[in-house]
Amino acid sequence: MWLSGPALAQTKQVAATPACPSPVVEAMHVRLLQTELIVAALQCRAAPGYDFSSKYNAFVMKFSSPLTQNANTLKDHFRKSFGANHMTQLDRYMTRIANDAGQRGLGAGYCQNMAPIFEDVLALKGNSDLTKFSNQNPLALAISSRDGC
Repeated sequence: MWLSGPALAQTKQVAATPACPSPVVEAMHVRLLQTELIVAALQCRAAPGYDFSSKYNAFVMKFSSPLTQNANTLKDHFRKSFGANHMTQLDRYMTRIANDAGQRGLGAGYCQNMAPIFEDVLALKGNSDLTKFSNQNPLALAISSRDGC
């Protein structure tokens, strides 16, 4: 699991069934995972033994097609939900999840905790594994049900 302690307890207070269609929820979860990984690559690059830059790049290369597909799903969802204002709303959403990840990245032990996540992600076989893995993140469910739909 990605979270423990107070952060995990906080996510359990959020409703378990988001109002979004399933593909949108899955796209949000994958985007949350991707955001967490990029934040870790940036936050941890100066930490001895925790420079995840090459692992993040390997993740993007390995999953470029599903990441693009998920980005398009999110764009379509925001376009349908917000019309002409969809890009502003999508940018706000993306900024919010990046800021949330950045705050977690400041915590003690963050880089150490992210190391096995990178290993797990890079061991995934394909898009269905990526989706399943990202859906298992309790933080993903909390954020998507709070913010995106």
